[in-house]
Amino acid sequence: MTALDETVPAPVATPVPAPRQTPTSRNGVLDRLGHFIEFTLSVLRGMPVALRLYPTEVLRHASLLFRENVVVVLGMLFVMGAVLGLTTTFLLESIGIDSYIAAVSAIGGMRGIIQVVFGWVVAAKVGCGIVAELGAMRISEEIDAMEVMGIRSIPYLVSTRVLAGALVMPLLFVTAMSVNFMAAYLFNVQLLGTVSSGGFSYVLYLFQNLRDFVLATVWGTSIGLSILLVSSYFGYHAKGGPVGVGRNTAQSMLVNLVLVSLVGMCLVQLFYGSNPNAPIGN
Repeated sequence: MTALDETVPAPVATPVPAPRQTPTSRNGVLDRLGHFIEFTLSVLRGMPVALRLYPTEVLRHASLLFRENVVVVLGMLFVMGAVLGLTTTFLLESIGIDSYIAAVSAIGGMRGIIQVVFGWVVAAKVGCGIVAELGAMRISEEIDAMEVMGIRSIPYLVSTRVLAGALVMPLLFVTAMSVNFMAAYLFNVQLLGTVSSGGFSYVLYLFQNLRDFVLATVWGTSIGLSILLVSSYFGYHAKGGPVGVGRNTAQSMLVNLVLVSLVGMCLVQLFYGSNPNAPIGN
């Protein structure tokens, strides 16, 4: 060993810091839930910014949301109303109360069936599209480029979509509910002739009132906005290339389907658990 070797200190191994754990890699459900709540609060805080800076973007998303989804949503609700009308016709005719066929649409439709089917259709058509769009922007680094340019990505990309949903979802739901009633009327009155037109309308409006209409609209709008938030969360935090976007799309679909059912179960107990608000229930 030379003198030069004795004077040179031995290299000291520097500790490698542990990689920072991202919310998407955590295994705890509570961690993911907390991160989603934090994301939701960021979206809500960004709404005034979106209204002030991006009002045209809100209107653009509102027009796209209605134009691209109205046919699918109304078509599915029409088919569901037709199936419900045909099924109740054969069931109630067998026990001799076919004159109360419209009560099934007024009670069952307005108090759960229409809202749940509406939520499933919105989750499949609107939700998956949002995840794919935002996820493609994330993996292609477009969202990072927005942040570098000084554009706040959450207000521009997510808050504008939620505001557009707040404008479109009530109108879309009321239209879908009307189409559902029209389908039941068409099959029960016009095609099968089970009940007269006046008898169908009388029973349909006998078993509902303004309170039921307001609660149904609030219910459907809440489900639609929840789907927009969940889908935006999974799309905004996508990673792993196209495979990761597809995985997040499937996860958002699963979460939205469960969410629609859970919200429906809670709201129907909250709204009608103690007071059914129906002539035969009171």
